[in-house]
Amino acid sequence: MPTIATFDHAMLRPGRNLAAFRALGGGSITMAGENQPFRVAGRDAVVYRLENAAPGYVALRCFLTDRLDNAVLARYQRLSKDSTLRRLRASEHSPLVQFVHLFPEGLLLPGPDFRSLSEPVIAMEWIEGPTLLEAVDRAARQRESRVLSALANSWLRALAANRDVEFSHGNLTGQNVMIDLERGPILVDYDTAWWPGAVSVSKHKPPATYGHPRGIASAPERRDDFAALLIYTSLRALALDPALRDEFGDPPSRIDGALLFGAADLASPGKSKLFERLRTLEDEEFQAVLGILRVACQSAVDAVPPIDDAWQAAREAVIERHAPPEPQPVAPPAAPVAAEATWFDVAPRVEEDDRVSGFIQAVIDRDAESVVALWPGVRHQPDVIPYAIQATNLATEHVRQRVAGAMDSGDDDELIAAVEQAESLVIAVPPAARRAYRRALHQSDLRASLIEALQRDDREKLADMALSGELDELRGISRSAERSVRLAIKWQQLQNAIDLDADDQILACQLDELLQETDYLSTEDKARIALAQGRRRWLTMIRKALADRDAVAIAELRAAMPPEADGLLGPSEQRRASRLIAQRRATMRLREALETNDDRKLVDAMNDIENSGALLPRDLDWATVQRVADRLSLVASIRRAAVSNPPDYARLGRLLPAAREVFGVSTPYLGHGLDFAGLELDVRRAAHRERLREAIRNQDDVAILTAADPDPYGAIATLTPDEQDRVAAVLTRARASNPLKSTETTGVSGSVNA
Repeated sequence: MPTIATFDHAMLRPGRNLAAFRALGGGSITMAGENQPFRVAGRDAVVYRLENAAPGYVALRCFLTDRLDNAVLARYQRLSKDSTLRRLRASEHSPLVQFVHLFPEGLLLPGPDFRSLSEPVIAMEWIEGPTLLEAVDRAARQRESRVLSALANSWLRALAANRDVEFSHGNLTGQNVMIDLERGPILVDYDTAWWPGAVSVSKHKPPATYGHPRGIASAPERRDDFAALLIYTSLRALALDPALRDEFGDPPSRIDGALLFGAADLASPGKSKLFERLRTLEDEEFQAVLGILRVACQSAVDAVPPIDDAWQAAREAVIERHAPPEPQPVAPPAAPVAAEATWFDVAPRVEEDDRVSGFIQAVIDRDAESVVALWPGVRHQPDVIPYAIQATNLATEHVRQRVAGAMDSGDDDELIAAVEQAESLVIAVPPAARRAYRRALHQSDLRASLIEALQRDDREKLADMALSGELDELRGISRSAERSVRLAIKWQQLQNAIDLDADDQILACQLDELLQETDYLSTEDKARIALAQGRRRWLTMIRKALADRDAVAIAELRAAMPPEADGLLGPSEQRRASRLIAQRRATMRLREALETNDDRKLVDAMNDIENSGALLPRDLDWATVQRVADRLSLVASIRRAAVSNPPDYARLGRLLPAAREVFGVSTPYLGHGLDFAGLELDVRRAAHRERLREAIRNQDDVAILTAADPDPYGAIATLTPDEQDRVAAVLTRARASNPLKSTETTGVSGSVNA
């Protein structure tokens, strides 16, 4: 038996091993890695993708068995005929692929004795999209109820299209259905398919997660009914409560994995926790469908209704439940009784006799319309029995002509009335008329749903009908309805954008038409739109200001920033805006300092200019700036001398008088931590201290005494202890030799001793 590894090796050289390679127009096998073709493996087959071929992407289906039933190849051979597939895809919403080709000896594999073995290959359209199981799992995890509802609606259309052409897939599962973003559900894997003209009926039994507990239907065209109903019920349930997938169903990786219902649920609905959980969902139409599925699981497989009939029955049950009770018929007044008959209390049957005689005369005159009108009321009368065959022929011809005329004219209401008249007369209609009747009923229901949604202004319903393609099935709607639907779609897009709190998506909606419609949007919606528009305008204006380096505009815009707009600018833009505003403030402070001639402000402003990287104004008074620069240079020199360790008092002694002369009566501002008057005192104290130390070094007691008394700057206290002792000794001797000055020098010696 061929294995996946064998097929992988053969697909590495498609030009040599794939006989269908040239017929498909060449191309290459899609690769998943080095020496590893991309493939999708199932239970019975593996599928590769041929890209760049003449038809586009092509799926190459290879069978994982060496005992392939010839009937399977015969089915694919019949499907390969353009006329067959074209007829089966006649419906607008057909879920079948666009092309299928059988290559009986399409792939060469290595065999024994260095001989090659040929294997059949099925080439068909590659559907780019997830499987139904993958799509449902993703939508359920993301809680996308609308996506699941749209899948359910498109599933109904797809199966109705198959029923119109009496096509049966035979193995509907969550992995044999692909979801195309534009076309909806597309069925793949036609090994078990049947249609009128198929060579045989497959005996394959569907997996337990999608098959009826009691087997398969006897009629081949009915074999999809149970799986279709099961999948539809699962999609509707998940649309109502996507969280069901968290507890029920299988992961997408499991082959033939269940969407929701497991085999045990189908075998015993009464014991199923899932069925019990689903009964709590508050949706009458779904509960009706769920009841149909429950009964179908417990009934014979041939009793399962087709999916569109089940859906129609569920809707009619809901409508009937909410319909007002029919008024009680009023008894007609008693017919007048002839005088001679009153004694017997018997009324003559004049009216009934007239209907019978009128019916018989209509049959004789071949008045088909009168026959059809009178027959339901007189068909059980003994007098009309001899005319029953003629009446049947007349009624059949009349009703079928009426049905054919309604089909030709496209009058849905007339077609429905004609087919229902045929049913009341127990007259069979052709299959084409029956299919047209189902389509007309569907159209009528869609039209009723549309009218109801328009009357209730149910915008979500209108948008869902449009996006799911239901409105496309109608043969045309009025301009006012079309406008309402268009507005509903735009409104729904706006609501989604508002829910996401995304300004870009809000503004991407076509707001002009929504805003022009009076009272269409709520006050909250209008306020949210205005906020998004205000943020967009603000962002555009501030970015233009950033490009123009307009610090004034940036500051004004920052002051008038809309709510929560600070995160619209990127980090670099925010830094740039802050820098430009800081530069503008520094420039303004510089002008103010120049006008007030305040060096303190000027120093701080120049520091701000330097720190922010701002440029000096072009109209600056450079003469004033030069004078200020000279003062600043002098101040800077003083600061350097003052903060050196130790302070350079010699240099300060030269600089401070120069600064006093330059600044005049004003006291120079030296910046934070330095005081001009304090520095002057420090310089004088340092000079006095140096004078004392020079006298001490020269051992000149007279000079010491002269420098130490008086001590106006407190220089003695800054001497070393030894130097202080030397000064104290000189002062003591001086006091002893001149008692008259003892009182005057007491304060000095006291300070020295201290």
